[in-house]
Amino acid sequence: MKKHLIAAAVAAAVAVPAMAQNVSIYGVLDASYGVNETKGSATATSNVKSTGLADSANSSSRLGFRGTEDLGGGLKAGFVLESGLNLTNGTAIDKTNGHKVTGTGEGSTSTTSADSAVFGAATRQAFMTLSGNFGQALIGYKKTLDTDFNDTYSLLTDNSAGYEGHKVSRLTRANQIAYTTPSFSGIAASVAYSASKASYEAAATDAVEFYDVSMAQANINYVAGPLSVGVHFGSGDIDSGTGVSKSEGVSLFGVETGPGKYRYDTAAIGASYDFKVAKVTGLIGQRKIGLTGAESKSSYTEFGVAVPVTSAFTVKAGYSSAKTEPSAGGAASFDRPGFQVIADYAFSKRTSAWALYGSDKDESPATDDIKRTTARVGLTHSF
Repeated sequence: MKKHLIAAAVAAAVAVPAMAQNVSIYGVLDASYGVNETKGSATATSNVKSTGLADSANSSSRLGFRGTEDLGGGLKAGFVLESGLNLTNGTAIDKTNGHKVTGTGEGSTSTTSADSAVFGAATRQAFMTLSGNFGQALIGYKKTLDTDFNDTYSLLTDNSAGYEGHKVSRLTRANQIAYTTPSFSGIAASVAYSASKASYEAAATDAVEFYDVSMAQANINYVAGPLSVGVHFGSGDIDSGTGVSKSEGVSLFGVETGPGKYRYDTAAIGASYDFKVAKVTGLIGQRKIGLTGAESKSSYTEFGVAVPVTSAFTVKAGYSSAKTEPSAGGAASFDRPGFQVIADYAFSKRTSAWALYGSDKDESPATDDIKRTTARVGLTHSF
């Protein structure tokens, strides 16, 4: 008996340090069947209709690891490592069999493909934190405060047509250092600063060029029971080398930029209120993007409502509108109205079936109107 007690005491003593760190695995799986369509463009290749399975139409599929370590004295260290997942990222037939056929008939060739992206992943977030009575400090790669703010005051999904309408001009993630205050009487603030400097050779001159990224953002939110109100603002620039071509420049919002200083300024206000019988949200904001002194401006609004029909069945609907005013000599202005309707049935806290319809349209006096629609039914599971 004494031997058993001694063994148990030793095992407990060894286990204590291991339990000081808490690590967990989490994730979301989202797949659906339906139609995505873009039509109205004068360019035939821009008119696309796809029918079949798709990933992340309602919620982004992801796999993550997070953990905390108690450092004592109320101080904790933490981390998050999160990557995207593709559940249906194969071609129509047998992508994983390792063969790819190019051409038709006698001229066709068969090669071995190294692409096995059924579980393909792209980094979503990777950061460390230090938290305590002072709040939380963060360093790493994560969503910008601009994106966090919109996620807080939107009921819709940005993965389908009909959401916000302005996301083509949004910086979604960045390397950053950030700080979030504790809540004081329901008020909490977050600030983040993104900065990096890289060098590269300009082909035209063989000279070493640099680009500098400097961007600061802040969110302030007030929460009192069912009411939440917030403001966001940010300002920054990306300064590209003077002797580079677009192909050698910086990728800003998915577009290769040439030389110059590119501004990115943001401001928004948002609010939500849960009436129990329905939750309503609203968001109004503006972004300025482009070369200093020649920025284009995008103003946007979004309003949404979520109605719990039963304890398991919820219907969400929202309307968004964006208006882009280009810089002098830039592309033509356009309006982008849109809406979404989502019906969600929760089998449990982790599993739900849903149906979604979304639509938005680019309306411009200088070009053909382009309309995008999403109609899908799917399943989402979290763990």
